[in-house]
Amino acid sequence: MRNFALMFLGLAMAVSLVTRASADANLRMIIAFDERFPGWQLWAEAFRDNVKAASGGGIKVTLNGPAVVSPFQQFAPVSQGAFDLSINIPPYYMGTTAVSNTFYAMDPDMDKLRSTGVWDFIDKDFGKHNQKLIAGFFSAPGCFHIMLKSPLKAGQKPFDGMKIRANRTYTPVIEPLGGSIVTIPGGEIYSALEKGVVDGAAWTVAGTTDLKLHEVAKHMLRPTFGWCGAVMTMNLDAYKKLDAKDREIIVAEARKLEKTGIVAYNKLTDAEDKELRGLGIKEARLSDDVFAKIMQNYRKNMWEVSASFKGSQKAVNDLRALARSKGLAD
Repeated sequence: MRNFALMFLGLAMAVSLVTRASADANLRMIIAFDERFPGWQLWAEAFRDNVKAASGGGIKVTLNGPAVVSPFQQFAPVSQGAFDLSINIPPYYMGTTAVSNTFYAMDPDMDKLRSTGVWDFIDKDFGKHNQKLIAGFFSAPGCFHIMLKSPLKAGQKPFDGMKIRANRTYTPVIEPLGGSIVTIPGGEIYSALEKGVVDGAAWTVAGTTDLKLHEVAKHMLRPTFGWCGAVMTMNLDAYKKLDAKDREIIVAEARKLEKTGIVAYNKLTDAEDKELRGLGIKEARLSDDVFAKIMQNYRKNMWEVSASFKGSQKAVNDLRALARSKGLAD
């Protein structure tokens, strides 16, 4: 999977225009996932290499993964300036703010979100925490699945009694099916499945074999669902200290990856699905009626999950009203 991802990284670099940064900038990035996750190559490594090329070597980015800071605890260090840049997933911010979690409730069209004012609304929320929203990296629908140790149970609650490793993004799927969510970092999923701490694990299709989940869970939930994604933010003070040209390079190169990354990620998802089938992983397929009921309420439930965090309830409801007025929410 890594070689496949690197091919797209090279393509993204080829379209970068080489300019010269007016002053050297050495930036530290903290990332929620490690090298086993495709986003490390498609987003983090690609961004690092592209800004270096576009700035003529003037902007250097050092990558740090979850071994440095737990993915659940990375938000505050970025706000405080211990790190300049971050790539993380919004559900991990929900102990502080849930506004960006609403990305999962709307079509992942970043241009449309910017033109309608939704992006600025989310950016202002990050600003309250001394962060600047730089880019959103999202896939097309259908990139999530759940690896299971046993087949689905019969009936409308096929997860009845099951403990599923997941984050809040998966709530609209797992809880209606009768399961309960257990929050475990990605690096600990294999062990949790192996030891029976959980009965299944929600993860992106792409990257499943990198974590070797197919060794300890022999069934995969189908159909797939939802869109994967992460956001890139920057410490607001660090962003303001950069000169205009450096800021322009950082934003431009990150947003190029919004385009190239979604194409690459979708291809990785398709390739991984074929690989898992080749490894003998069996489908655990939801009935058409059960899946239809879940998807009918998926976006609504995602808004409600975001609004359930009391610290962001008003902001999420205000954002939903804005999104609804622009045809982006029900």
